[in-house]
Amino acid sequence: MSRKNNKSGVPIFILFIALAVVMYILLKPIYNAIGVPEDKRVGVTVVISFIVLIGLAILIIYMSSARHKGKKGEKSVARMLNWYTDHYGGFVINDIIIPGENTKTSQIDHILLTGSGIWVIETKNYSGRIYGSEYDYEWTQVLNYGRTKKRFYNPIKQNETHVNNLKNLLVDKKYIYSCVVLTQDNMQTFCRGVYSVRSLKQYLVRVHNDSKYSLYELNKIYAKIMNCKNTTSQSTKEHIRNIRDSRY
Repeated sequence: MSRKNNKSGVPIFILFIALAVVMYILLKPIYNAIGVPEDKRVGVTVVISFIVLIGLAILIIYMSSARHKGKKGEKSVARMLNWYTDHYGGFVINDIIIPGENTKTSQIDHILLTGSGIWVIETKNYSGRIYGSEYDYEWTQVLNYGRTKKRFYNPIKQNETHVNNLKNLLVDKKYIYSCVVLTQDNMQTFCRGVYSVRSLKQYLVRVHNDSKYSLYELNKIYAKIMNCKNTTSQSTKEHIRNIRDSRY
């Protein structure tokens, strides 16, 4: 039992020793400049190295977390939407919570307001291979060469709720479309309304001449949504509690 623990602990121990040696070399000029005694330098270096190692571990855990990956995916979509509005006009609203039915709320990743329509966009940054259809209740994420499979709620159905809540908010309920973006372009089955960042950009450019809203109408819709943002609690914690109480 102890041999197994030693084996698993050796790489971390070696990493710590290597880090301490590098830190000692880097800190030596500072020690000399401020006059740190020789007999205390090793101890100080060990403490600093330990803090750095803990910090690196926390950073790695955060970088691999679902929350960070989700935000990273949303940023890539937001950049593309900003590019689109810079070239073709319109408005982008990112990460907004709007009221839903029965005091519930909807957290929408992106709303794109253009002359060709209103696009409600749900972003997913899942790795692996994704399988599912627009009619399935859940989709499947396949990882580790098929050894790991995870199921998650169909984002098309999830976004349908967002679309319906936005329609209830706006007076003009026409020309509101649902888009699901898989930022890693890993959908393995054809599914209508599902895009990669690149394919959504191409689609939006292709339809940008389809005139459905005037600039005056877009400004009114934008003001209506932003007014809702200012009057609706934008608490993510509250929204998560709503999801737990009732799963879409």
